Amino acid sequence: MPSEKRVRRLARWNEALGCFFTFPLALRQVILLFLFLSGVGMLLFGMWMQELESGRPSWDKAMRDRMAVNVESRLRRVEFVAKRACERLGEGATGEAFKLVAEADAELLANVQGVILVLRGDTVVLWSGSYSRSVEQQLARKEQLVVINGMHYYVRAHEYGALTAYAGVGLRRDYPLVNKYLQSGYVPSLSFLKGHLLDYGAPREGGQGGRERVVLQGNVQILIGFLLILLGIFFTPLLLTYRLNVWVTLASIVSGVGWRYLFLHLGVFDGVLGHFFSPSLFAMSRLIPSLGDLFLHAVVLLAVTLLGARLVRYLALSHKISRTTVLWVCGIGAVVVLLFGDMLLRKIVINSTLVIPPYEVASFTLYTQAAYLSLALWFASGSLLAAMFCVQMLRSSVRRAWALWVLLAVAAVVLSICFWRLAAVPFGPSLVLCVLVFSSLYIPMLKRREEAPFRGIEFLVGFVVVAYVVTCSGSVSWQRNQMVRAQIAERVGGEPDPLLEMMLPQLTQEVERDQTIRRFVLSEQQPLARLRNYFEGQYQRGYLRGYDVRLTVCQRDGYIQSAAGGDLEDCATYYGRIVATEGVGVPASRFYFRRSGLGRISYLGIFPFGEKYHEYYLYVELDSKQPSAFWGYPELLENEPTSRYRIDPIYSTALYKGGELLMHTGKCVYPRTLAAVGYEAGLHGMFEGGGYTHVAKTLTDDMVALVSQEEVSPFDVMGVDS
Repeated sequence: MPSEKRVRRLARWNEALGCFFTFPLALRQVILLFLFLSGVGMLLFGMWMQELESGRPSWDKAMRDRMAVNVESRLRRVEFVAKRACERLGEGATGEAFKLVAEADAELLANVQGVILVLRGDTVVLWSGSYSRSVEQQLARKEQLVVINGMHYYVRAHEYGALTAYAGVGLRRDYPLVNKYLQSGYVPSLSFLKGHLLDYGAPREGGQGGRERVVLQGNVQILIGFLLILLGIFFTPLLLTYRLNVWVTLASIVSGVGWRYLFLHLGVFDGVLGHFFSPSLFAMSRLIPSLGDLFLHAVVLLAVTLLGARLVRYLALSHKISRTTVLWVCGIGAVVVLLFGDMLLRKIVINSTLVIPPYEVASFTLYTQAAYLSLALWFASGSLLAAMFCVQMLRSSVRRAWALWVLLAVAAVVLSICFWRLAAVPFGPSLVLCVLVFSSLYIPMLKRREEAPFRGIEFLVGFVVVAYVVTCSGSVSWQRNQMVRAQIAERVGGEPDPLLEMMLPQLTQEVERDQTIRRFVLSEQQPLARLRNYFEGQYQRGYLRGYDVRLTVCQRDGYIQSAAGGDLEDCATYYGRIVATEGVGVPASRFYFRRSGLGRISYLGIFPFGEKYHEYYLYVELDSKQPSAFWGYPELLENEPTSRYRIDPIYSTALYKGGELLMHTGKCVYPRTLAAVGYEAGLHGMFEGGGYTHVAKTLTDDMVALVSQEEVSPFDVMGVDS
């Protein structure tokens, strides 16, 4: 017969393990067997896959075809191009190296989202795509996972003598601006009868005046409604798993780790799970490279938290640890988990291709639901730790009323700071008020009864955390909306042609070495038409045929007729003003990209010839023959199926030069003058006018770009299609 001590120990274990043992024995065995076998099987299969990846003859052909689209195979193709280009540079054939990369960029690199950057010391000698200093700085960090212009790249560096080549492939198939769901501030009207977004009809007329306002794009009604939905998602897994015993929790951990190990080595493949476990939707770091990894991490974290909660409760009941230790463990754990969850939430909103804003619930996809489920599991772990901390704090302070009020005051201050930091002014104070009222009613209960219903505290903590998640997602989505619109405004004035910019360094070298051009420029007797014919026949071939060429030859102190007014103006002053106000230098060349905003891609090249006191300048102006659909991108890139240069139709754009409307796109009806929109000189950021919110961006001294989005009232959002 077992001793009394053993009986008490078994009773404590039975209480700690929960009511799992009340399940039928067969059901318990099936659950445990399935979880353990799936976890162990995934671990073994993952190791087998790793051996196959090393190149054994038993590699299955279907799996090899599936792995052909993996990141490693794409990176090897880009590395091959980079190696050949470095060999050409080592031989002194710079032109051939640029030609090789240009051909690869048009064919290979465009398909695998590749990027190449070659440095000699600190000097850039070769690049693919649109080069910028930020790209160089990101690649020079020599990290495997970097972010360039909002896109994740997997990068690897190689040394070829004095040259350092960086080869990388994009982990996303779509640039963030392509995906319409990234335009996060958009508040759609819900059509509950038809199940699609409504068309708001004719655009409104541009109104007079306007007012500045920084406000969360959305409304309290939608946020509260979605909060209730998310509360169900949040508490369901917690309540379902709260009574599972420790062995099921351990089996969940093993299964989660096993599945993650499998998909980590399986690579990218087609289907729902393929996108779920690929970085095309979301990638944060090597630890969390996909949305599926985030989900598995959240499952494992919740299982570990539940296991720890059971263990802490058992140790507390057996008086093996003090309440102070429980307070420290739960408090620190809650802070770490919730802070990391906050960072996860912001990363998902800012840098993913998912519909995250709660007021776009009509556009939610399966992946968005999986993202919110992952966040719910993650924050459920933090909320459980926070609730345990509050419960232990209240139990230890039940006879000290002043300690409870101090705790309540600190909680109110923290909540106020958190929500007001998100600019959720209508929603934050109301939540803090609810907490104050709830706690004021709860504290007298503690005075009357030491064994208080602490389930209410758990619900309160969960409610606060979920409210923060909803508010934070809406606020950060609004910030991303501003960021996206600012990027679009930057491009309204024209966008560089990445393919042409790869050719301009070689064109610069050829023009500088061309003795025929030198003789034409230095000879005052040669007509300019002959120089133009020679230049077009010699250099305007291939890709350059899509550009109009205008040549101007000026002596050092020569004059040119100004287009504005027809007055004569010094050449150096005229073109110097263009470079100063509109020019962006193209690296390793004498060309400048002109942000002229006239709907065409424009470049200006300045070539000096002659001696110091008898110096002549050749000015080469390149203008695209046809404006692209996005004001500044070549038709070649426009036709790609993964084109990243299109403006989402929910946005309207306008360009004002000298206060007068120059061009516009979209549904918004812009007035002829900039002042009528409500814009004030020097204003940046968001302002309202004419039923639209506008983001203004000053491109040059007299040029302002607007990116507008229609405002939607709460009645439109909550309305039912009739």
